[in-house]
Amino acid sequence: MDISIKIILGFIFLSNIVFGQNQDLEVVYAVESEISDYSHVSNLSDLINGERWGFHSGPIGIPSASSTLESQGENNYKIENIHDLDLTTAWIEGKPDYGIGEFLTIEFNWKEEYEGFGKVYNFHGIIEIFNGYCKSEKIWAENSRIKTLKMYYNEQPICIIELVDTWQYQQLDLKKFFTFPKYKINAKDGDKLKFEIIDVYKGTKFKDTGLSEFVFQSTGN
Repeated sequence: MDISIKIILGFIFLSNIVFGQNQDLEVVYAVESEISDYSHVSNLSDLINGERWGFHSGPIGIPSASSTLESQGENNYKIENIHDLDLTTAWIEGKPDYGIGEFLTIEFNWKEEYEGFGKVYNFHGIIEIFNGYCKSEKIWAENSRIKTLKMYYNEQPICIIELVDTWQYQQLDLKKFFTFPKYKINAKDGDKLKFEIIDVYKGTKFKDTGLSEFVFQSTGN
């Protein structure tokens, strides 16, 4: 058999395996804030400089990333930027392409000695997201954004996540996977959620894929 045909058949076989695995997973869609919502604004600077979100937001756990873009001048793109409640910073993956296959991991840190927001009862499956590098509308458009994620719990595939291509506030509801008695995730201290980039919205200038905020929404006090 011609070597090129073997390569093509092998690619088709591998694609069917990957597609089949993803096809069996439930798809969860993030929801953008509506025009009537307090968090919805006409321009990004109102979100950066205002107080329209983050009232009961905080780190889901301890974050890590498969790769990170090197710092440029005073700008860094470390994974901790996803929970600093600052839209002008972002985690940006470090691969030369669009970052397909790169991932962020969040380890639950629910030790008794932990003080303040972030304890187990605060994370109930709602994640607040600002997709892309939200430093400005121009920078947001120039850089790539996440379109599709695959979520794992301790390396077990759980679902496919579709994000909205917007710098507006968006919310992801994963409560069904944490709810007794039908939960797939019986999370404990030290367990990990992994979010793998499956597809992206391409930037107008850069392949770099960014994520500004990825935090829990607490129920408040």
